[in-house]
Amino acid sequence: MMDVIWGEIPVSPLALKFIDIYEFQRMRFMKQLGTCNYVYTCAEASRFSHSLGVYFLACRVVRVLKDKHTDLVSDRLEQMIPIAALYHDIGHGPLSHVFDIITETKHEHRSKAILKFVIDKYEIDEFSNEEITIMQNMMEPTENEWYYNIVSNDTVDVDRMDYLVRDSYSTGVKHLLGKNDVLKLIDRSRIVDGKWNFPLGVHHIVDDLLNSRTHMYNRVYRHPVMLGINQLITIATKDVLLESSQTLESFLTLSDSIIQDIYNDPDTPHEK
Repeated sequence: MMDVIWGEIPVSPLALKFIDIYEFQRMRFMKQLGTCNYVYTCAEASRFSHSLGVYFLACRVVRVLKDKHTDLVSDRLEQMIPIAALYHDIGHGPLSHVFDIITETKHEHRSKAILKFVIDKYEIDEFSNEEITIMQNMMEPTENEWYYNIVSNDTVDVDRMDYLVRDSYSTGVKHLLGKNDVLKLIDRSRIVDGKWNFPLGVHHIVDDLLNSRTHMYNRVYRHPVMLGINQLITIATKDVLLESSQTLESFLTLSDSIIQDIYNDPDTPHEK
């Protein structure tokens, strides 16, 4: 697959089993940046492309670490970490984080549930129940072993690496972190005392990542116009989203088309 940020993304036969199905493909119709496109008109990147970007970076991390620590990175972890990365955001509903606010839920919980749902539905038998639990916990870690640090942690992870570079590209908002910085940070990383670690020589990139995240929150993710639009959309969609998210199966029918669906509903009142 070809990506505008990372170029060619090789996809393993195992990963294709998780990609070439409805549950994952539906993310093509979910905007990565929610309603940011009302302010930044080209902010149209999808959850699908972001998830593939995170998968790509996770694969690179695992490859780098395995070269340096063959005794720590097993063949099983080499398979599990990229799949957890691929599915880390699949639990997002329409309108990005607005959905979580409306339903008072967490997308991480749904991501974990959908991973198990997909494995059962499509009879993907490569993983044991214990390994499935480990992959689920990689999405929302409660432990601090190195393989729980890669997809999601409190400071530096492949999710942040991708969305900061991708969202900057989509919005045109510049910051300090570039894609070559991300690749350098990954390539220099290692495992120290059981943790994913970065040597002193690339700590300036870690600082740039953290500063870039703050900058994007100030300029993009918390833009006052976008926040106002979110309030209006919450009023318009709340009842429909609450009703349509009662089960995992009904949740998986939802996408960002919900706005157009509500507008075109003959029972929806319109201003004359």
